[in-house]
Amino acid sequence: MPEIDPEVGETRPSHHEAEPSATAPLPDKERRRQERIAAKRARILDAAESLFARQDYVKTTVDEIATAASVSKGLIYLHFTGKEALLEAVVDRELADWSRATAHSVTEAGGTIVHIIANTLRASIEHARANPLLCAILAQEPRLPLPRDPQRIGSRTRVLDLYLSVLEPLLRHGVESGELRHDLDVPRTAYSIWLVHDGLVRSLFVESRITDDQQADALVEAAVAMVSNGIGDPVQSTPSVLYRK
Repeated sequence: MPEIDPEVGETRPSHHEAEPSATAPLPDKERRRQERIAAKRARILDAAESLFARQDYVKTTVDEIATAASVSKGLIYLHFTGKEALLEAVVDRELADWSRATAHSVTEAGGTIVHIIANTLRASIEHARANPLLCAILAQEPRLPLPRDPQRIGSRTRVLDLYLSVLEPLLRHGVESGELRHDLDVPRTAYSIWLVHDGLVRSLFVESRITDDQQADALVEAAVAMVSNGIGDPVQSTPSVLYRK
């Protein structure tokens, strides 16, 4: 007898029916079913992200998320155990998008390691500018009950580790290739650049100390120039072979 799939409230094939192998393409019916599941889950996450960013996590109810996503409240609980699990999924998606955008800037920049690192800092700040909830996550704002456990998604340790996982290999390669100062302490320099990044996010997007876009852009460029001048070897300016575009 066919079973009801709790993900979408639709009939799914019986376990006794033959299932496609892991390498075989999914039948059209099963593929469409999975696409519907993914689409509904994405709508829920989109609605939750918008509400958490606009009116705070604590003030947001599951009923409001369901209404905004045009799904039933019950369907949300089939996908997520509760609002806390929903927040964790939203945070996970935000950080994954941010990490991809930052890593993508490495391959897109080309040129010297100094230029690549400068572009990585700039791209990360620009991605944060376009995503208010990401700013709140990066700044660990109290309005979001983010986990204190360093192993959990959204904790300050995990956020920092994501950024350093992109930055440290670049710095290390730059030192080894001679493009960066030979006396550069890679871990401490990477952490120092993170502190610059953290300060920019807080000042520009969380505390809104600078509201004029031109002044904000000028501050970002000043920070980028400071980092570039601090890490570069003035004698070496040849583009990196490994990261040459």
